[in-house]
Amino acid sequence: MKKLIIISMCILLGGSSYAKGNKFTGIKTVYSGSTAWKEWKIKLGSSTIRLKTIYSGNDAWKSWKFKLNGKTGHIKTVYSGNDAWKQWRLKYNGKTVSIKTVYSGRDAWKEWKVRMGNKIIKMETIYSGSSAWKEWRAVSKNGKLTIKTRYSGRDGWKDWRIKDKLIESPAMKLATIFVAMYSGALRSH
Repeated sequence: MKKLIIISMCILLGGSSYAKGNKFTGIKTVYSGSTAWKEWKIKLGSSTIRLKTIYSGNDAWKSWKFKLNGKTGHIKTVYSGNDAWKQWRLKYNGKTVSIKTVYSGRDAWKEWKVRMGNKIIKMETIYSGSSAWKEWRAVSKNGKLTIKTRYSGRDGWKDWRIKDKLIESPAMKLATIFVAMYSGALRSH
């Protein structure tokens, strides 16, 4: 019995330190001005993930790359044209995460489903109106994650605070963070 209690405690304590290292805490743009939306620093535990556009010009927003745990991943639009922003794919470490709007139309950007296999995270704005992009909630069966701009005003989208109580893979959580980051940059201009 004593061994069982000790083993259980080790698993619980080890799991909690692992979870702390996999918590996202913030997002910042690398630049300011008209190119601010092209590169981001995303804080994960004590590490920083850099998310950058691959192309320049009008196609810059269509494809992104990042490094997580020493491995490169990509986020790309699935379609081209006016609806390209409605569906994305994140590919990382042999896994694919689907990022897709729930609805179509003008307000489609306010609600998303992030899916990897049978796991689903619902991502949505908390409020409505022209400032809806400033605060987001991601919910799954395994907790929630909230993202909120640190500042108000037109440049609020450049710096975000994250409260991460979501137990999902870092790639799935990064996909939900991408939704807020991209939508904020798009809607605030």
